Amino acid sequence: MVEKIMNVLGEPLSKFSMYINTNKFTSSIIHGITVTIPFTIIGGLATLINAAPDPATLSEGNIFRGILEIWFRIAQSELGNFASFVNNISMGLLSVYALLAITYALAEQFNMDKLHDLPRFVLNGKLHF
Repeated sequence: MVEKIMNVLGEPLSKFSMYINTNKFTSSIIHGITVTIPFTIIGGLATLINAAPDPATLSEGNIFRGILEIWFRIAQSELGNFASFVNNISMGLLSVYALLAITYALAEQFNMDKLHDLPRFVLNGKLHF
C-alpha cells in the first residue's frame, strides 16, 4: 500500500522539491528561516520560564504543587525578569532576524556584495542588478 502511494507520488513530488531547491528565491527563504531556529528555541525556553502557572490553583495534596511553587518563585525573581528580556530580544525581533537572514541568503544567491547591498536591499526593498 505504501509502496503504491510512493510510486504514484514519488515523481511529481521529487520534481516539485527539485524546483523549490533550485529556485533562488525559495531556497533563500528556506535558508533564512532555518537560521532563525536558534532564536525561536531560546525564546521558547525563556517563555517557558515566564509562563509559570499559579500553584494556588492546585490542591494541597497534589504532588506537582511543590514543583510549581519553585517554578513560580523563579518566574517572579530576577531570573524571570531576565527571561522576559531574552524573550523580547529573541521572539520579539524574530521577523527582523528572518528579514536579514533571507536578504543575506538572497544576496549570496545573486553573488552580490553583502556588506553594501544588504542594507540597501533592506532599506529600498528591491534588488539592484
